[in-house]
Amino acid sequence: MLRATPVRKGRASGVAAIGMLVALGFPFGISVAAALLQHLGDKGLGTVYGTGAHLVARRRYDLSHVKLVRHGQGKRREQRGSAPARPVPRSA
Repeated sequence: MLRATPVRKGRASGVAAIGMLVALGFPFGISVAAALLQHLGDKGLGTVYGTGAHLVARRRYDLSHVKLVRHGQGKRREQRGSAPARPVPRSA
């Protein structure tokens, strides 16, 4: 019985790109360099742009880890006198 093994997309596509470039007649070193540049452009630029967008959003909307999580939020509900949330009964 043959089993299919999962293939990691990044490694398989890089090897396939190198193989196709070598099959087209490019030297192996140039093929590896081209595959690395493609990987850098694909993953590296996305990381740089995502990090930049995150930093801009934090500054523009004045977000910080202290303001995102309010400590003691559950205690305030009890102090206000509001009833705690009750579980909804299941219907048969």
